[in-house]
Amino acid sequence: EPIPEPEPETTSITVTKVWVDDTPDSRPSSVKVYLTVDGVRTDQSLELTSSSSWTGVFSDLPVDGSAYGVVEEDVSGYTSLVTGDAENGFTVTNTLAPVPESEPVPVLTVTVTKVWNDGGDGSRRSPVLVNLMLENVIVDSALLTADCGWTWEFTDLPVPESGTYTVEEAGTIPGYVSHITGDAGTGFVITNTRTTAQEIVKIWAGDSRSDRPESIEVQLYADSVPCGSPLTLTEAGGWRLLVSDLPAYDTFGDLISWTVRETTVPAGYRVSYKGFVITNTFDADWREETLDLPIRKVWKNDGNLSHDPVHVSVFADGRRILSGIELSQSNGWTTTVTGLPVYDSDGSEITYRIAETDCPDGYLSVITGSQLSGYVLTNRRITPSDERDDTKTVSIQKLWYDDLNAGGTRPDLIRAVLTKVETGEQVEVLLTDPSWLAEVELPSDGTWILTEDPVEGYTSRVEGDPEHGFVLINTRQTGDLTEPSESDDIAGGPVSETEVPEELLQDEPGDQDVVPPASSRSFGSSDSSEETVEVPQTGDESEGPYLIFLALALAILGLSGIRRYSRK
Repeated sequence: EPIPEPEPETTSITVTKVWVDDTPDSRPSSVKVYLTVDGVRTDQSLELTSSSSWTGVFSDLPVDGSAYGVVEEDVSGYTSLVTGDAENGFTVTNTLAPVPESEPVPVLTVTVTKVWNDGGDGSRRSPVLVNLMLENVIVDSALLTADCGWTWEFTDLPVPESGTYTVEEAGTIPGYVSHITGDAGTGFVITNTRTTAQEIVKIWAGDSRSDRPESIEVQLYADSVPCGSPLTLTEAGGWRLLVSDLPAYDTFGDLISWTVRETTVPAGYRVSYKGFVITNTFDADWREETLDLPIRKVWKNDGNLSHDPVHVSVFADGRRILSGIELSQSNGWTTTVTGLPVYDSDGSEITYRIAETDCPDGYLSVITGSQLSGYVLTNRRITPSDERDDTKTVSIQKLWYDDLNAGGTRPDLIRAVLTKVETGEQVEVLLTDPSWLAEVELPSDGTWILTEDPVEGYTSRVEGDPEHGFVLINTRQTGDLTEPSESDDIAGGPVSETEVPEELLQDEPGDQDVVPPASSRSFGSSDSSEETVEVPQTGDESEGPYLIFLALALAILGLSGIRRYSRK
């Protein structure tokens, strides 16, 4: 009987799954483990599940010298590690892989603030809808109100791949104009400025229609600065023009003084202004009208002492036209300037003022009168009774920032007003070229503030106080201005004849500009009311507290020759 062949020898391999995680919910319901023979994966596999306690057995594997192993099908979110051997079994350990930290998504915060420039007149609209835009598409909106301080932050905004964020105010607010400044990085500011409207009216007088042009051009001025292009008035429009949406306040929140001037006065006419009413009066001979200006010197409180001559300058609309006019005992301390033109080249009435150029030491100079009645120049001797504890000397210095007056725009005289806050009492001060310096005696009590009449083409600011002295700083509104200007001395010997030279009666280039009137802060009118100003002169012995930079400015201006009065 044949010997039966022995059964082939077989083996079994146990496979166990181990989970290393703290969140069983993240495990799959089953995993597959494949048998490998000599490192090559076969199709023979086990499916391990929680119901089988994650254990399985490869059975009936021939023992033929092959090397057995196992490999696991990838399990998402886990790493896999196989340990053990065919004899003792394999363990497949799955460890939950750490979730990689994602890169933070860059975001932006855009701030928008609403500013009302209206003097708090109570006409504001609330709420105001503001839209956040990206490439002209609205991406978010916000309602700004007083409760949120008129400010809003758009947060967690994605950084745009192209373009930039902007804002817009939804709709318009009646009575306001809107202006947006800033950017997404620094924040946006939407400023709503109250507007005003003015109707410009042209009146023709003393003429016939055939004398009139078909149209005229006018220029608007904001605080004496030209604003916008000239406007046209025509007969077809009834010689009227309504200008709306004019800002009522400047960027500092101060009311703007709007005025209008005719750019060119029609031939044969002279012009006058009352607010926004422009009157052209036909007067072919207006250019020849002149006036005489009497000037008289009075000495007070000096015991009839003899005096050296004094000298006076005459200013036309702030421009020095005559200097060195002598008043002396030989002419009875009086003179009359004759032949002064009543109107400038545009037919506007000229304002004339005078200033003493060499007040004697120990005297106060006081100017009273007007160009209609004439001016009286009084020099009052200072006595010990003037040395009172209830008065103080206040210095006023003018500085110019205008490229050394390169454009010739600086006037020769400016007028300032000291006002006592508590009572409204006012003291007028005239400052003239070349010194631009004055000193005034004021009561020690109360608070005094200084203002000046607007100077065309310049911005003005005041620094200092009565204790340390005031500084009036005028900066020309065009050009790169970085240094204070110097004043050139105006030579002026004694004038034997005080009749106006013929050339002053003629139109000259550069004297054609119409100067807008002073703002509502101006004090009185030289044509209709008496004016008084105490302007003590200065001497060689400089004393009194000044601002450090004022002292430097005085050095620059070369004021070594300025005479200052001394108490005697």
